[in-house]
Order: sequence, then structure tokens, then C-alpha cells
Amino acid sequence: MRKLSLLIGFAVLLSLGCAPRIYYHIGLLQVEKPVEAKERYGASEIIKFETEDANKYSFEDELLKVVWFPPADVLPFTLINKTTHSIKLIWDEASYVDEYGVNHRVVHAGTRYVDRSKAQPPSVIAREATLTDLVYPSDYTYWEAKGRGLWGAGKPIGWVEKPLFPTSIYNAEELAEAHRGKTFQVLLPLEVEGVVNEYIFLFKIEDVEIK
Repeated sequence: MRKLSLLIGFAVLLSLGCAPRIYYHIGLLQVEKPVEAKERYGASEIIKFETEDANKYSFEDELLKVVWFPPADVLPFTLINKTTHSIKLIWDEASYVDEYGVNHRVVHAGTRYVDRSKAQPPSVIAREATLTDLVYPSDYTYWEAKGRGLWGAGKPIGWVEKPLFPTSIYNAEELAEAHRGKTFQVLLPLEVEGVVNEYIFLFKIEDVEIK
């Protein structure tokens, strides 16, 4: 059974077609956290740093450091626990709010497609340890049973992964303009010493590029 960690290669498959492809330049706009977390874990900072492939963003306070690698397919991240206590990431309470304000349950790396609607155990990040994972809306993947051609009619094709934003379409310019400036959010509930702190990461599509 394929797993969601394979989604990172999805963009390569999409780019093989002859239609224009839309590339999204996504920035981390702000991070919200409970008042109690602000008081306990101090001031926070967002840092943008550029690479050859894309911009990356890090968020840091005294509890954690999160580095986001925002593409148009999935949302990979690395979370570093800066404390001497374990952090529990509660996946069943995490969510992705798309650019239209619609809330979605999320899955992460290692989740089987057939189990995307089932309860997910939390990820535990030991003290001063690092978690590398990804966020993906659970309802963005589906089983495609539509047959192709004379001999393939009625035969299942397999699992289909929908990217976070359209990446290959013929009315690319119109669609690109419609997404420029849109925002979306990721909510990560982080439990420390029995207290759940909801960190909300607000992203913005700063620009789009058609190639």
C-alpha cells in the first residue's frame, strides 16, 4: 500500500503534461497561539530564508522551532522540540483550512490511504528531538475506478492525490490570478505536560508563476 510520504513526488508526474503549470510562491504570514503559551514560551519569530528551489520559513519560540517547506502539493515541515519535556502532536485534532475557508481533517506521512478516515495516533517528539512530517487534507485523495480505453473500461486506476492548489490547467492565467493573495491555515495541537497548545500557522500565496 502506498503511503502519503510518496506525495512529494506528485509534482513531477503533473509536470509531464503539455499544459501550462502554475507555481505558487507561498509565505508564512503569521502564527497564532494561546495567551498562556505566549506567557510561558516567550516571544516568537518568523524567519524567511531562500534556497535554489523555493523559499522556506521558520517559526521559533521557547517551546519549539518549525521549518515549513510550502509547495503546491503537500506541506512538509520539520519540528524541533526545544524543551526538556516531550511534545505530543495530536493529529486527530489538527486541521487544514483551505483558501476558501473550508476546514479539512488532515493526515500525515505514514498514513495509509484506506485509513485516512480512521483515528490517528499522536506523534510524540521526545525532549530536544526532531520530527519530520507533512500535512495533507484527508479528503484530497480518492480511489479512481474509471476505466480507460476499450480494454481498461471498468478497471480501477488506483489512488489519486489532489494537489493543494491547481498546478496544471489550460486556463492557467485566470486561475493564477484568482489564487494570488489567498490565505490558508494549518492548525497543530501540541500537548506539553497535559496542556494542549493550539498553534495556527497562517500562509499566504504571495505570487504565482506560469511555466
